[in-house]
Amino acid sequence: MRTFSLCFFSGTLLTHCFIDLLAMDLWIKCAVIVLIACSLPGFYFRSYRQWFAALAFIASGFLYAGFHAHSHIHQQLPEKLAGYDLILTGVVSGLPEADSESRRFVFEIEKAELPTNSGDVETTESVDLSGKIRLSWYRHFPQQLNAGERWQLVVRAKPPNGFMNSGGFDYEKWLFSQRIIGTGYIRRSELNQSLSRTWSGQVDHIRQQVQRAIQYHLEERSEKGIIAALAVADRGDITAEQWEVLRRTGTSHLVAISGLHIALVAGFGFFPVFVIWWLFPRLYLWLPVRIAGGVSGAMAAMAYALMAGFTLPTQRALVMVLVILVGLVARRGIPFTVILSWALLAVLLLDPLASLSPGFWLSFLSVLMIFLITRRDLRQKNKWSVLTIQIGLALGMVPLTASFFGSASLVSPLANLVAVAYVSLLVVPLVLLGMIVLFFSEYLAAVLWQLAAHAAEWLWWGLDWLAGWSMASL
Repeated sequence: MRTFSLCFFSGTLLTHCFIDLLAMDLWIKCAVIVLIACSLPGFYFRSYRQWFAALAFIASGFLYAGFHAHSHIHQQLPEKLAGYDLILTGVVSGLPEADSESRRFVFEIEKAELPTNSGDVETTESVDLSGKIRLSWYRHFPQQLNAGERWQLVVRAKPPNGFMNSGGFDYEKWLFSQRIIGTGYIRRSELNQSLSRTWSGQVDHIRQQVQRAIQYHLEERSEKGIIAALAVADRGDITAEQWEVLRRTGTSHLVAISGLHIALVAGFGFFPVFVIWWLFPRLYLWLPVRIAGGVSGAMAAMAYALMAGFTLPTQRALVMVLVILVGLVARRGIPFTVILSWALLAVLLLDPLASLSPGFWLSFLSVLMIFLITRRDLRQKNKWSVLTIQIGLALGMVPLTASFFGSASLVSPLANLVAVAYVSLLVVPLVLLGMIVLFFSEYLAAVLWQLAAHAAEWLWWGLDWLAGWSMASL
């Protein structure tokens, strides 16, 4: 299983070797021939069966990723529509980003029309366009742009292009990885109007309620961006100075809802089941606590992933955590590397272009490194050392973080040694409890978020002090 999972992964990586997808056509045909040949009875010799199976998995990964890449590129906004006004009907997806001069949001297109003139009569022509487009609204925007609302908008759009400067952020690759088919801005028009609210956007509407409640109750506190990021994955209020401190101390991952946070919430979901089974031992006769706790933890993890927007990175983290959780609950002596291989395969089946994201590499390699470090301690019959794990993880991730982000933190082991445990055991539980009680008592939710902000402030003093060191980051 480990070999075949890695072969499928290698096949998806092959798609990144091509400048354009047209150059892949010959290789796609070769991959199809390989798959057909490997499926024919009697084609391969028994001694080479595993080699042919590995080749088939590589070809399958290449075809699967190539198909998804082709589908997305054909779905993108055509160049011929760039510079023209389009009338788009769709739903505001995710949390809109707001400042004093603009509104930015992702728009899920349901219907697209191109205005045309037929004599003196204005008509519209239907356009085959669907998917997500990233829009900006610079003037005359509504003060309350709500997630999940259906709108009709007049948009000037363009294909998802961007600069690709060496060492800088690759905006076009990010748009591609997020499956965004174009970018644009909203024109002033009487046709711009709110139509209705949709059930499909109900989760985003709840997320926006939590976001606004945090912004209202923590309005004067600089930590409100940290709290909102941990609650609903809204990082819009994190200032540039705070991002610099997080970058220099190697703790940026703490405010990005990832596998660490989802695994933590899954653990919190297990705890109340354990308490109930301890209070009522007869429940053990009905269902083992590990299975009940696993189901409860999985449900808690899925709920938190939804509150984080259920974006592709969140989906990858959730799939990874659920597969590992199933493997651990099964308790059948499955090697951890096999569980990790299943998680890798599940993530790639969900998103075969996942390797475009730095978070994919950082999450899988960090879990693998933790396993290797703890396995060494088990072989030597030593207790797991948190300090050993942090130092080994920080040093092992230096090449990756340097290649992805252009810098590496030298104080990361020390910062994460305290920050990971502090945020996981104090800040995150307070934030989650505030989210749960918000719909019963807004006052109690505000108190919990204030406590979380105070806790984050105390941690921030230490991070700011570490970030001030001249050699904190290279």
